[in-house]
Amino acid sequence: MLRLKARFRILCMAALCAAALSGCGILDLDRDKDRSASGGELARAVDAYRAGRDEEAARLLRPLAEQGNPEAQTYLGILYREGRGVPVDHVEAVNWFYKAAERKNPLAQYNLGIVWGSGNGVPQNDEAAAKWYRLAAEQALPEAQFALGYMYAHGRGVPRDLAEARRWYERAAEGGDTYAMNNLGEMYANGTGVGVDHRNARRWYRRAAEEGDTFAMINLGDMFLNGNGVDRDYREARYWYKLAARKGDAQGQIRVAQLYEKGLGVDRNPIAAHAWYSLAAENGSAEAAAARDRLQASLSQKELRQSAELIREERVPE
Repeated sequence: MLRLKARFRILCMAALCAAALSGCGILDLDRDKDRSASGGELARAVDAYRAGRDEEAARLLRPLAEQGNPEAQTYLGILYREGRGVPVDHVEAVNWFYKAAERKNPLAQYNLGIVWGSGNGVPQNDEAAAKWYRLAAEQALPEAQFALGYMYAHGRGVPRDLAEARRWYERAAEGGDTYAMNNLGEMYANGTGVGVDHRNARRWYRRAAEEGDTFAMINLGDMFLNGNGVDRDYREARYWYKLAARKGDAQGQIRVAQLYEKGLGVDRNPIAAHAWYSLAAENGSAEAAAARDRLQASLSQKELRQSAELIREERVPE
């Protein structure tokens, strides 16, 4: 499942694809602190943005944006797109992104790729999205490099070209983008545009997983579960699944539950299985809810209380 994540996590088409890209952009703005200006009003505004003090951020950003600061214009556009501290206004967001993009701000260019891909504030147009992703990608923005790679992988706005997709994923991955690392792993694991190469698949999955990417954790766990290019190792699979599960990933929680239910690498434990299915169901998984209900019918009231205690212990804090 080449990722576009919601967490580019799910492959999607048109609007869903762009929504996922949008989520990535916001996350990366938060984590990539060396893109913010040092000192002064802009630094205060960015600090407020990152701390979730949205009204303060909007108040501080607006005069800077009106003075022509491209980073302030980009952040203000994001606030309008997300309705943070200001009413949702996609047209206003696009206006601020264009002002910053005219000054060659790569984050603004990337966000214009998102809005053209989603059709929020402009007519949906994949060719325009690819154009703006390319401009940002050529300025070495990893998020945009990943997005452009995805467009090439799926023939959206550009001719489908798996070699180009891999090239842009590699550039994004070397820039630290874990979504690109995961997608490279999947290309090598599945032989998509390259020969099947489990060693390289494992290498890219591990790099992304060690950076906290839960999709890569699950993919790495699957390799060990199924013995794809490695010796089958249920305990190693459980290690990676549980890392994803404890980050609140529903698929990771389901995988852990299945190991306990089937007794793979652990003693069979329907109570633990019920607890992990329950946690995944809380995260919106209908598959997990059905499995939980199926197991629940076979558990005693005492066992259900034990499951509830385990759920409390393992529930990821909000």
